[in-house]
Amino acid sequence: MTILQRQAWYQLAICAAVLLTLAALLPFVGPARAWGAFGLMGLLGLPRVTRRARAGAFLLDERDRSIQDRAVTLGLSVFWMSFILAALGTWGVVSYGLHRDVVPVGVLPFAVFGGWLLFTVCHASAILVQYGTEPAQ
Repeated sequence: MTILQRQAWYQLAICAAVLLTLAALLPFVGPARAWGAFGLMGLLGLPRVTRRARAGAFLLDERDRSIQDRAVTLGLSVFWMSFILAALGTWGVVSYGLHRDVVPVGVLPFAVFGGWLLFTVCHASAILVQYGTEPAQ
């Protein structure tokens, strides 16, 4: 298993933990305080801090970098499409909904943190799918 695959599985595990924690907190503390579950996303930076490169060892080769580039492209594409849809959805709710000219406070953090979570899941999934479908050389 390559470094990218290990990181992708780790990222998916953190995202699952965030979603499970969010779902568990919602009934007890309400939506305003349940957003604290997104604090677990900070653990995504832990492998980069703890990883050390051995002298003369390559962490990523050309195939790994190509897979990483395509995964980032896919993740960013999905993120921006969903972010634009969220912005247009907010505009539609405000323009035609019950609360005219008022954006609910909980919408903005959801757009940011939800977008980050969506990017991370798409990026990690794209890495795992590409390693599963491309033949090793």
